[in-house]
Amino acid sequence: MTQIISAVQQKGGVGKSTFLCALGSWLAADGADVAIVDTDPQQNSDRWMTVSEKAGNDPGVTVYSCLDDINLFSVIKKLKEQHDAVLIDTAGYDSAMTVFCIQASDLVLIPVAPSALDVAGALKVWSYTIASAENARREIDTALIFNHANPRARITEEVRASLVAQDAPLLTATVPTLTAFREMMTYGGPPEGKARTAFGAVVSELQQAGRLHYYAGPQLKAVGA
Repeated sequence: MTQIISAVQQKGGVGKSTFLCALGSWLAADGADVAIVDTDPQQNSDRWMTVSEKAGNDPGVTVYSCLDDINLFSVIKKLKEQHDAVLIDTAGYDSAMTVFCIQASDLVLIPVAPSALDVAGALKVWSYTIASAENARREIDTALIFNHANPRARITEEVRASLVAQDAPLLTATVPTLTAFREMMTYGGPPEGKARTAFGAVVSELQQAGRLHYYAGPQLKAVGA
C-alpha cells in the first residue's frame, strides 16, 4: 500500500529537502517506485532532480511540482496509483499547503537542529499532527530527526534529553553536518561516503520499527545490503 511521507518544519533551513531527496533516492535504490511532490516555492527538490539528470546521476526518483493547494489531494491520489511511496517536500508550517500535506500523510518526518527555535517549531508540528490524526480518526505517524547536528556536542545531548523528557518521538540516529549532503543538493544524486552511512542509520531505524511501509515486502533487501 502506497505510503505518503512528508517532511515538515515550522523553521526554515533545517534541511527538509535534503532529507527527503536522500530518502527518496535510498528507497529507489532498493527498488521502490518513488515520487516526490515539491510544494515549496523554492523548489529545492525539483532543482535537485534537474541537476541530477544533467550530471547523469539519475537517482531513480520522479519529482512533481505542485504549488496550488487546491490540487494537492488530486495529485496525491493520482500518484498513489503509480508509486510505492509519495514523498512531500513542504514550505514553512504556517501555510495552508503544509497543513494539507500533514493531513494527507501517513508519516510526518520533522527534521530538527539542536536549537531553541528548531525545537519549538518541531514540537508545534508534532502537536498539530496529533490533533490532525485525532480529528481524522486515523493514525499519522510522526518522527523527529536530528539534522545538521553534531551527535557528540553538549547542546545536542541537552536538547535530546529535553525532547525525550517530553515523550517526543525522536529517533536515536542523527544526520550530522557533512559536506557530502551539500554536494548532493549541488551536483545531484544520492548521498555518498560518510553521508550515506549516516543516513543509512536513520533509514535502518525507521525500517526496523516498521515505519517505512515499503520494506514490509519479504522480497526486499535490508538497509545497507
